[in-house]
Amino acid sequence: MEYLKMLQINVNHSSAAHCHAFVVAEENVVDFLCVQDPYISDNVILTGGKGCKMFCSFNNKSLIYCLNKDLDVVLSHNTNHIVGLFVKLGVLKLQIISAYFPPHDNIDSLIE
Repeated sequence: MEYLKMLQINVNHSSAAHCHAFVVAEENVVDFLCVQDPYISDNVILTGGKGCKMFCSFNNKSLIYCLNKDLDVVLSHNTNHIVGLFVKLGVLKLQIISAYFPPHDNIDSLIE
């Protein structure tokens, strides 16, 4: 593997945008898809299918899908607003972090 590809998108609760993000990710052979403000139906988040791994913040507002089954990934941390992964790349580790803070909430205490 020469490089990793990531796609980040805020789908704003849209089913169409969330589904299309997977289409774009597949067309571009993306390794990681970071989704903020995902589409959730009946308290269920859309899965990536095809055996991809999904990691979520506690409130399910920030997600990271690992679409490359060959990568060694583990959850590094998660909070209400943040989810993070470690990707093992030989002797190196890459940390990927995805965060979502609602635009109308007072987040001063959350970022201090």
